Amino acid sequence: MGDHREHQPELSEEDLQLVEELDQIGAATPIQLALRLQAQPDQVRPKLRRLKEEGWLDVQQREGYEKEIYFLSSKARSAIGHRHAAR
Repeated sequence: MGDHREHQPELSEEDLQLVEELDQIGAATPIQLALRLQAQPDQVRPKLRRLKEEGWLDVQQREGYEKEIYFLSSKARSAIGHRHAAR
């Protein structure tokens, strides 16, 4: 049996910062994440969409101006758990 993590792509430092921020706060809109990361929402949105496509994030749709709320997928929670255990 091999280590299943070796098949998961590694996150860049920038992506890891975003994933760890979501791990701390639980869920957030792109605007909320941009504020916490001191970035523009238009810089954060494409990263969130890409991380969702790669399976790192899940999204919940809601009504309102900012319709998408992002949160960690089980894949990301597992990877974060392995990182914390390795420290």
